[in-house]
Amino acid sequence: MTTKENHTILPWNVTDDSSIVSDKFGYPVADCGYMGSHATEQEDCANANFIVRSCNFHAELLEACKGLLNLIETLEYDGEPVRLQPEEKFARKVIEQIEQTDNKQGL
Repeated sequence: MTTKENHTILPWNVTDDSSIVSDKFGYPVADCGYMGSHATEQEDCANANFIVRSCNFHAELLEACKGLLNLIETLEYDGEPVRLQPEEKFARKVIEQIEQTDNKQGL
């Protein structure tokens, strides 16, 4: 997969129950516990960890979903195509939304 990455190089990480997301060199990328945050310290840390997991595996998860949908398209039973509704429809919608967002951001 080739994409134009306009963000800090992955992987990102969070260390020591921090609310700060850092790049692979330890430089801050985002601070989920900025002054004025209405979340608790525990929520700030959970948000930072969620961001890291989501960003680090975004491309791989998207490709896995596309691969599974391609596999579904080849399934047959008694010579008839097998369709997994509504799961297949939902997966296609999510992929479309992700790709539209990525395209708007130049990814």
